[in-house]
Amino acid sequence: MKMKMWSLKVAAFIGIVVGVFGFHLQAQAYSGFWVKDDAEYAMGQRSLAARAGQSYQNPLVTELAQKVIAANGLDFSHYTFQGLRTNEINADCAPGKNIWVWDGFISFVNGDKEIISYVLAHEVGHAANRHWLKTINKRYTNAYGAALLGKAIAPNSQQIQSFLLTQSQIIVLHGYGLDKEWEADAFAQSTVEKMSDVNLATGLVYFRRVWIMEEPAFAKMTAQQRQAQYINPHPPSPERWQYVSKRINEYSGGKVGIDYDGTVWLNKNRIFKPVNEEGAIEQAYWMAGWLARVVHDLGFNALLFKADDSNVFVITPGMGSKTFWVDKFDDDADDVNLIMAKLKIAGAKVIE
Repeated sequence: MKMKMWSLKVAAFIGIVVGVFGFHLQAQAYSGFWVKDDAEYAMGQRSLAARAGQSYQNPLVTELAQKVIAANGLDFSHYTFQGLRTNEINADCAPGKNIWVWDGFISFVNGDKEIISYVLAHEVGHAANRHWLKTINKRYTNAYGAALLGKAIAPNSQQIQSFLLTQSQIIVLHGYGLDKEWEADAFAQSTVEKMSDVNLATGLVYFRRVWIMEEPAFAKMTAQQRQAQYINPHPPSPERWQYVSKRINEYSGGKVGIDYDGTVWLNKNRIFKPVNEEGAIEQAYWMAGWLARVVHDLGFNALLFKADDSNVFVITPGMGSKTFWVDKFDDDADDVNLIMAKLKIAGAKVIE
């Protein structure tokens, strides 16, 4: 999941595609692919060798990766997960199901296990959906389609190797393409839905942090520069945020909604809006994610609200309780009594 940072340039991965591969490719279909599995495996081995000096076994990454893999019913032995010693903020998936989480990224999210799990799930989505092989085969078909149909001279082994090297470099620098990034995002959110220890709103928190970092540089760009920046690698962070927000709403059966400014909705009724500060807004995101899981798992009527003089509590049998910090509300009118009144209007159960 490459973070679009114009002040940071991704360079550490270039070494993966330097050299000549010692494998022979035949132009014949294999499971719908022209370039076959052995080519991806060879590229993956080259990736591991190129990064051997920077790679290391990170216990945190391994722990979280095992949970992500298990949630999706995949075989952990088919994947490689490692840390990468670099201050760059990134995580990536190389050919052969080799995944790295970079030290700079872990520092950026302060080691947050839920966010790291979300990003790992995104990278596993690339691997599980065979994005490298599909991308290479699409470009191979575009380049040598006539030869594949017998209407032109077929490329020789050296030409194929050169093609794979060049295209792999392009993938390293510019990603798999928008369609596959959206597919990986969908895989990540589906994974989170299966993991009870990861909040459904993790993607919201992550993409907001990324956008806060990106926005100053983005605001200075011309429309043409913005289009060029986002034409291939990843969708803009606000669009990714909107996607996760929509998925949370759908997961709760339309009962729970969340706006970018942290406004929380229940049954299409505005309940509260937090003050405009990161801690309060992120807290609202986490709350919405928790509410959505409760509603999905136990039903809307499982939510039970009560209040004291300064706070509103939501209690759920078997899932603990959460607190709305009223002093973090943006509207002075959003006092405890008003919040409770809004909850009643939304159809929620309230203890007087």
